[in-house]
Amino acid sequence: MLTRGHVAGGKNFKVHIDGYNLLPYPTGQEAHSPRPGFVYFSADGDVLALRSDNWKVAAPFAGREALTPRSSIVYYKSGIKAYGTVRAFPAGLRFVLGSPAATPARFAATEGSEMWSCGASFHNVDFPVSCPAHADLIIRFDAPSCWDGVNLDTPDHKRHMAYPVNGACPADHPVAPPMLEYRIAYPVTGKDTSLLRLLSGPSYSWHADFFAAWSMPTEEALVTQCINGGGQCDTRGYDAHHPERGYVLDATGHLNKQRAPSARSRRALRSLPITLRVVATWDRASVVAALTTG
Repeated sequence: MLTRGHVAGGKNFKVHIDGYNLLPYPTGQEAHSPRPGFVYFSADGDVLALRSDNWKVAAPFAGREALTPRSSIVYYKSGIKAYGTVRAFPAGLRFVLGSPAATPARFAATEGSEMWSCGASFHNVDFPVSCPAHADLIIRFDAPSCWDGVNLDTPDHKRHMAYPVNGACPADHPVAPPMLEYRIAYPVTGKDTSLLRLLSGPSYSWHADFFAAWSMPTEEALVTQCINGGGQCDTRGYDAHHPERGYVLDATGHLNKQRAPSARSRRALRSLPITLRVVATWDRASVVAALTTG
């Protein structure tokens, strides 16, 4: 009936439930769905989530309190020993770490996962039974930092990325972009941790996505000065131990062209001994994790 239509009152009605004709998409006539987004409702009419293309944002569960992280920090660092060879993320690279469908065993075995901690309790698959007063509930997770050098994405958003092996990238993933280290802290003082859950499900469903949308000159300058150069940088690419190098970014967050290292300076920086290989900034890194309690 959707394709033939139905005649009523002298008019031929062709009904598409949400206003889009999706038939050409599943039948292979079109490469993409014509519907750009979708709204998920519960049986009671509550909005559960919003989807745009491949991205989905879930709403807090009805009757539950959403916990805002006390801090969300993503470090950019080297995941390999040869830090001078780390390259900027190619524009458009995307990947997912963790999985909303993970099992407890898979979450615990995932390389890069330090799982949940609070106070003196570390490496927990499940949320700790209790946390000391004023201690935050913390998730730490390192992202894979070896790229196959070809695919900006793969169907599972994972196979084009890999973790280093013995401090070097494997042969099938030879390119080393920065390693992302996620550290997210939730305030749980006075909360019953047995009621905590992620919007994606239980504690071990934690996951995050990354999409490289940096300005390439800006990212390359930060990688050169702060990772290749073994710097201990703040969010503007300034290393207090080496003030002569200056700021990579100006006060507005844009590339400081007056102080950006020259090609000669970049070669010199790469020869310096490493201290702490960190760019402490988290622009463009989207964390898909929210805690609720009730």
